[in-house]
Amino acid sequence: MALLRSAFGVDPRSLALYRAALAACVLLDLALRAFDLTAHYGDDGVYPRGALLEQYAKLLGSRLCLHLAIGSVGGQALFFLVHAGAALALLSRYARPAAALCWLLTYSLQSRTPFILYGADDQLRMLLLWAMFLPAPGAARAQGQPLLSLGTTASLLQIAFVVFGAGLNKLTHAAWQTGEAMARTLDQDLVTRPLGMWLGQFDGLVQPASWLLVAIELAAPLLLFAGRYGRALGIAAIVALHLGFAATLRVGLFPVVGIATLALFVPGSWWGGAARPAAEARPGSAAVETAWSVVCALLLVLNVAVAVGEHGPRSERVRAALQPPSEALFLAQAWRMFSRLPSATGTLLVEGKTRDGAAVDLLSAGGPLPSVKTRGSSPEGGHRLFHSTRWLGFFLRCIYMPAEQQSHFLQYGRYLCRNWNAQVLVPGEQLVGFDMIYLHRPYRSVTEAPQPTRHVLWTHWCFG
Repeated sequence: MALLRSAFGVDPRSLALYRAALAACVLLDLALRAFDLTAHYGDDGVYPRGALLEQYAKLLGSRLCLHLAIGSVGGQALFFLVHAGAALALLSRYARPAAALCWLLTYSLQSRTPFILYGADDQLRMLLLWAMFLPAPGAARAQGQPLLSLGTTASLLQIAFVVFGAGLNKLTHAAWQTGEAMARTLDQDLVTRPLGMWLGQFDGLVQPASWLLVAIELAAPLLLFAGRYGRALGIAAIVALHLGFAATLRVGLFPVVGIATLALFVPGSWWGGAARPAAEARPGSAAVETAWSVVCALLLVLNVAVAVGEHGPRSERVRAALQPPSEALFLAQAWRMFSRLPSATGTLLVEGKTRDGAAVDLLSAGGPLPSVKTRGSSPEGGHRLFHSTRWLGFFLRCIYMPAEQQSHFLQYGRYLCRNWNAQVLVPGEQLVGFDMIYLHRPYRSVTEAPQPTRHVLWTHWCFG
């Protein structure tokens, strides 16, 4: 028991800090999403509810998506306010029911927007799920002993698995085995930051960096459970990893969530002195606590089975059996983190034409509808700065996911045409149509002077 408590127990002060970090991540996520409230959540946006239900019928048929009940921006704003209130309540004595409400609203919000999700969303949703089972504020504990429960075990394993799963995935891809992957990762026109592009030029650096990254992703999560000094080293390594991601790649809130939630691993010795007695929590029913623990255990077993099915030896029968509960509870999480890289890279253009023949750079706002006063041709190359990571993720799906491509192009085209033409007062300024063009090129590691090739991904007519 002492060994388990050392590995999977948490100091109450670290637990309080973790809840604050989790609340801050939820609030930051909501604040960033709010900038695109109309474009991503309302019926006047990219995916009205009818189109969403048609495209994702199977997925949404198994989920409780509260956000689909309202199509107005005002209604969605109300959901956001309730969601923010639930996040703030994580800091109160009602942290467990607040976590349950926060998870439900996050689950619903993400189900409403499957076309803009990325890794930080899976990370946040799963951590909120396990937060429901963490010890209540003021939970009884032995003097000087960490709090140990199925909730603390699941939460700690979840945080570690994000990094470890990414390392496992990289082991199965040849580019990471040969050391070529880092050069390609840092040569993604739409994803790589300027610092990453600059570092990617050093051939003698990127190959060993590929192997070092995989080694850190596999070793650091294990160190988190290897005693006080191992935990300190593991935390430092994962923080450095996330800082590197943030400095070189456009990965949104992923590094923020990854670093903030490491608070749960902070050992009591780092706080200096014994924890002060917490305020008394309301005594709970033993039967309720037992039932809650059983629910947590069942979810943990199911989650481990889903993770093994995703990252371990693949059995189609097992995956088919696990898919219904996994989809219903939104448990799927595949931590690839650039383990699979496209065969080439490039940038995106959206070239529009108005009735008077003027050219319009429809991507000038980074995804949302640009000003109707925008004129001029799109640049033939260089980096595109997107309005947000969510818009970047949407366009990456348009480029690299053939199964979703046609629906995304069609809905985005309707969104641009509908909203552009609703604003113009002069008939000649009406948008007639546009071409979505991918300027793709080989990686610099393949050829020294890669030349982009124009490929028209989609042609859209507003009145056709």
